[in-house]
Amino acid sequence: MEGDPPPAAWEKLSARLGELLDDPEADIRSSASKTAVVGRVLGIEGGDDPALPEQEDAQQAREIFFAAVRSSVEGLARDGPLVLVWEDIHWADEGMLDLIEHLVQWVRAPVLQICLAREELLERRVGWGGVRRGLHDHVPRATRGERHA
Repeated sequence: MEGDPPPAAWEKLSARLGELLDDPEADIRSSASKTAVVGRVLGIEGGDDPALPEQEDAQQAREIFFAAVRSSVEGLARDGPLVLVWEDIHWADEGMLDLIEHLVQWVRAPVLQICLAREELLERRVGWGGVRRGLHDHVPRATRGERHA
């Protein structure tokens, strides 16, 4: 979408999110709202689309954005397991960390999230360290023969 004129970028975003958010039980207005909020976050406006929501307050926009990302991740995992790798999240702002935590708690699909960060992240998100330590304790070291198999 980079370098595309705004209408073309909006078309690409709408088409792709439309595929990922395709849920026969979902309200079509909900999908349009999610697409519009993602577009705003990315700096892509939808023009005269009547489905665009009015300006929401910040909390409502955040909730719609988180729901859109969650639905998109679930859509990507619809065809098979998905691995999300978040790199250098010790540099992430609180909103990004909240999004990662939201996905861990609410995604209902075969998704593995791997978060790479320096130890200093644990000062900000104390509860996240237990998973790392617990996983480290249970992953056996591969033998030389297993590594080359």
